[in-house]
Amino acid sequence: LDGHRLFLPKLAKNKEAIDTEIAKLPEHVQIIQRRILHAVMEQPQMLYRPGDRTCRLSQCGDGVLGLKREVRKALCAGWTDCDLRSSQFSILATTLNAPISKALIESGKTLWRSLYLFTHDVDADPPKEIKAIFKEVVYSVAFGKLASNLARLLRPHGLERLLGHPVLQELLQLRDEWFARIESGGGAPDIWGTWHSIRAEKDCARGEEARLPRHIAATVIQSWEMEIIAPIFTVAKRYGETYQFRIVLFQHDGATISFHAHDVRKERAMTLLRDAVETRARELGVQTTLEFADLEAADVPSVVRSQDQSVEEIVAELEDGLRAAGLFLPPEQCDFCGGEGDWYEGEYAGHWCCDLHAHLVDEADDAIKASSSEEHIGPAFPKVEQPCLFL
Repeated sequence: LDGHRLFLPKLAKNKEAIDTEIAKLPEHVQIIQRRILHAVMEQPQMLYRPGDRTCRLSQCGDGVLGLKREVRKALCAGWTDCDLRSSQFSILATTLNAPISKALIESGKTLWRSLYLFTHDVDADPPKEIKAIFKEVVYSVAFGKLASNLARLLRPHGLERLLGHPVLQELLQLRDEWFARIESGGGAPDIWGTWHSIRAEKDCARGEEARLPRHIAATVIQSWEMEIIAPIFTVAKRYGETYQFRIVLFQHDGATISFHAHDVRKERAMTLLRDAVETRARELGVQTTLEFADLEAADVPSVVRSQDQSVEEIVAELEDGLRAAGLFLPPEQCDFCGGEGDWYEGEYAGHWCCDLHAHLVDEADDAIKASSSEEHIGPAFPKVEQPCLFL
């Protein structure tokens, strides 16, 4: 996927919402977030690599995935996030054959509600801030954090008693037994059969970190996670063109998807993606599903057109915003078409600058067809004084 076509228009269109979210962060974090946005401006292409100590794919260098969650959501407004529901908990319960945990999953009750009932004696979904703590604890259990460190994590929130929940007690006990088996066996295989050996000490000469049983167990859990989420790429490759969607970001146990068609085609695509994930999970004995959440469009000023405004005039207005943001490439400066192509016919669709222009034309044309009076045709590209969006 071409990062220029994906992220540069988003940076321009959603700038106001991005700036709003960054302003909520501590000053030192704001500096880091703006540095990442500068890097995205200079190199918007997403590149991934396998980790040195994990089977997960991670982005190379600074990129969109390095942004804080709320900043990333502001940038990606208009797209859709999907992720596995309670996947680490479900995978760990299956791997450890934990009866209490499996019974809770099969009951259809959520783990978060059960934990909240235990800690607060309230049978309801926990508030957002409490749920975030619960999630961190469960993920930490799955990925090998020691019980003493879990208690230290919970103490500032007055939630130490959470570790007394039957599910967490069961998981911690069975997990320790699993660690002992990995220790005695000298390692363990991941879901694909690749053996991961224990490395008791750091090897500075070879640049290798120590790999203890808890590190290997985390790698095994992550391999299950990867295997369950992987079918979304098969579905996207097979049906992406038919149902007009594509995966734009991959995030370990989920992804961000751009749906061009917001009608029955989107619903059909989501069903195919969900079914593929659930099928693979069932084959592995894991009960999870793929959940979707639309990222809300940024609340930024709209371009207003009058009834007699033409497609060309609307496009020119949108291009002014792009040009001010340093994102517009005039046709005569395009190395691909040299300004000789018929952009309005989309002859050069596929090259990022031409495709971006064609997108603006489509947006303007749809607005004119859809109305016969003054209309808002969507977010305007912000006009800024600096050539870089985030100076």
